[in-house]
Amino acid sequence: MSNCNTAPAIFTMRPQASSRSTGARGLPPAESTDAAAPDDPALLKDSVRRLTEDQMLVNQALVEKIFACEQAEAALRATEHRLHDLLAHQHARREAERKRISRDLHDSLGQNLLALRMDIVSLQQATADRHRRLHDRLGSALDNVD
Repeated sequence: MSNCNTAPAIFTMRPQASSRSTGARGLPPAESTDAAAPDDPALLKDSVRRLTEDQMLVNQALVEKIFACEQAEAALRATEHRLHDLLAHQHARREAERKRISRDLHDSLGQNLLALRMDIVSLQQATADRHRRLHDRLGSALDNVD
């Protein structure tokens, strides 16, 4: 994936020196010994053609760069969406596990308290006539369980 913040290669290339010397804008220097004058229509037409070709190359490079950036941004959005979905799924699973553990603890504790209550009631009934102090203490324990 290319970096969307860098200039296309065409912007970073230095102009190639041609076999003939050129001045600003690709035109030959004014003191050129060529037979054509700087305002020669054929020379100007050739310069315009070359500049147009260069501009077309730059435009094509920009179009390709924009397309690559759009693809990278779309891939990033898709990845962010997947990450969001995965995090939501992970949160839902964690919450379901927390609820399951809570329910299991509640059920287990409820069963243990019920068994303890039944044992205390049984002991309380068995000690009612013979061990008054124990009977009273078992009553207090039963109050705590309830």
